[in-house]
Amino acid sequence: MPLRTVWNNPWVQAVAILAILLVLAGFVYLLSPVLTALGLAFIVAYILNPVVHKLERRRIPRTVSIAGMAAAGLLILVSIPLLMAPQIIQQADELRMTAAELEDLDGDGEPDGYADWVGAVADRLPLDDIVIALGWAPENGESFHARAVLAERIGEIMRTGATQLLVTYAPHFWEAGRQAGLTVASFAAAAGSWALQFIVFVFNVALFAFVAGYLLRDFDGLVEQAKSLTPPRFRPKVFDIGRRIDHQLQGFLRGQLTVAVILFVLYSIGFTLSGVPFALLIALFGGAACILPYIGPLLTITPAIILTLLRYGVDWHIAAVLLTFVIIQAVETNLITPNILGNRVGLHPVWVILAVLVFGTAFGFLGIIIAVPLAAVLKVLVEEGIAFYRASPLFIEPPAPD
Repeated sequence: MPLRTVWNNPWVQAVAILAILLVLAGFVYLLSPVLTALGLAFIVAYILNPVVHKLERRRIPRTVSIAGMAAAGLLILVSIPLLMAPQIIQQADELRMTAAELEDLDGDGEPDGYADWVGAVADRLPLDDIVIALGWAPENGESFHARAVLAERIGEIMRTGATQLLVTYAPHFWEAGRQAGLTVASFAAAAGSWALQFIVFVFNVALFAFVAGYLLRDFDGLVEQAKSLTPPRFRPKVFDIGRRIDHQLQGFLRGQLTVAVILFVLYSIGFTLSGVPFALLIALFGGAACILPYIGPLLTITPAIILTLLRYGVDWHIAAVLLTFVIIQAVETNLITPNILGNRVGLHPVWVILAVLVFGTAFGFLGIIIAVPLAAVLKVLVEEGIAFYRASPLFIEPPAPD
């Protein structure tokens, strides 16, 4: 009987729930490498479940709609690297050619015909300090052209990464053999290694698609099973909280995905017309980074300006990049985000950034993925906790008379 009395104390229950949450967080931390794929699959199933319901209302079987979306998703996932990698390689070669051209400049560090003010602006940029900080300066202490060094190194890094992407996920064995001059034996060994990597990649993608498809097919049943495990006397309150969380998450996830796609398209068009190297890659990153208020746009414009500066120097391309960025930010702030996303989450920008930093540090890539949705869930739970506290005797009881 005393134990029942202690357990009925709401503060004891709150501490017990907090302890359970901490234990679950510990398991998530330990199993985060395994749970990353599972978490992604669950998020995909959660986002696409309303779409499947709409297709079902149009008399399209659930299995058919899931198979169609899975095929489209796999096609997009495989085609993006194949389409982007050759362009990245080409632009990396152009950036390295710029570095080679800079080696033939005259002594003032600018090409013949450049205006004096352009040279003055370029001289004020701390490119030398950046090269030294990155450890790319010549070891023998020789003088170097900072812009040429940066262009060469960045171009080499991007080309190597894109080439490795092609080699891993779309091995053109004959082209690689021709360029590298491989013997038949070494070529066969390399082909076998690349084929194995490709098979592993396809297996991982297929496994992810299978788990996501299974969760999507049985999503409603899993939700009903979870509801059935809730004690009957707690169901009205728990279901009400669940509906509020579901409303916020569904609106936010679909809206944020829509905003990200629109920004990717706008950045791709604007940066391509402005001549930004690796425009599609930066645009893809900019669309994904839109989840971070203030920081996301900064992380997008910074590499765009730096790469444009390395490729063309200080000229009209920089102005075009800045104009593109200002126009897109104005459109996003005043049109896209208010009309699509609105205030469906209602989180302060500082809390969004803090959530990404905290959960990203704690759980890695999985934490970055679930940071904002989890912050939205915690927002609802904190609101419930505050309401419970305000209704508790601890808050409403008047002070004891003197």
